[in-house]
Amino acid sequence: MKTSNCRFTVLAAGALSFLAMTTPVVTQAAEEGIYIEGRAGVSLPRDSELKTSTTNQDVDLDRGYVGNIAVGHGYGNGFRTEFELGYRENDVDSISGGGGTTGDVSAWSFMGNAL
Repeated sequence: MKTSNCRFTVLAAGALSFLAMTTPVVTQAAEEGIYIEGRAGVSLPRDSELKTSTTNQDVDLDRGYVGNIAVGHGYGNGFRTEFELGYRENDVDSISGGGGTTGDVSAWSFMGNAL
């Protein structure tokens, strides 16, 4: 891993740890009733492999972004239910043996959560 990537990973992990510690304070404000939450972040994918019966190629993925929105209901007793829609995208920096092939990888997600 490059030194700059390692520093970014350490900084991102520290920022996420801070957010995880402060989240319960924010979510307790909407204990009862309907709420809407939005989240944004950084996607840190691992490099991947493409395997077929005849080839094995390495895929180098760059950092990307993540966005989520949730709509839910708090019941006033610490229990909440919600539906969450998310999107993430990462650029493909290179594919070994791909002759300069690039592109992007994206994914949508939909979840029902009980908290």
